[in-house]
Amino acid sequence: MKPRIQCALTPHRPHGQHHPSALTASFITAGEQGWLAPLPGALLAAALVTGSLFVRAERRHPHPLLSLTLFRSRELRGATGVGMIFNLVLYGTLLCLSFYLQQARHASVLATGLLLLPSSVFTGAGSLLIGLISLAMPAMTAAVVGAAGAEHAGVASGVLNAARQSGGALGVAVLGSLLGRGHALSLHVPLLVATAGYLIAIALAWTTIRGGRERRVRS
Repeated sequence: MKPRIQCALTPHRPHGQHHPSALTASFITAGEQGWLAPLPGALLAAALVTGSLFVRAERRHPHPLLSLTLFRSRELRGATGVGMIFNLVLYGTLLCLSFYLQQARHASVLATGLLLLPSSVFTGAGSLLIGLISLAMPAMTAAVVGAAGAEHAGVASGVLNAARQSGGALGVAVLGSLLGRGHALSLHVPLLVATAGYLIAIALAWTTIRGGRERRVRS
């Protein structure tokens, strides 16, 4: 057990964990400076480089922090993708609605909160309804853990949680950058992207998670 812990803590491992923050920062700065500005491009390049270094290191390391063989499972990839998209759209939409109501419609903080309150009810009710196609969080967790097996259940659930948190951060950055600035705020593009995201998540859940479950039942 000691050699394994020593390998996992070696200081020579590339720090590819920085690529999500660089990716998020690239979208945030793109919304402020424009998509063709140098800084967003540099941050995006840094995200791609550090991400590729992380993948390369995990493939070569005898005791990887994240075994990439987990992603051979189509069901696990699908559930992870759905979790990321779900949080991306949810948190990004809440941010856009809040900014739009306060800056474009000049609503107070209290009024904005009250106007957004019904969305929490619809989100909860919607999660129960669309749980039939595995968009609800318990269904996604069950799909990931079931696909990974008992040996890798902890790592797999951590992957799903990391994907969801990354999705939330990216949603705030991406949809926020599409909202516009000042009096030119518009919800058209962010909500169009959000709708497309939900449709992609539904299709992904139906073809990977639900499809994988049905194949296991038949076998």
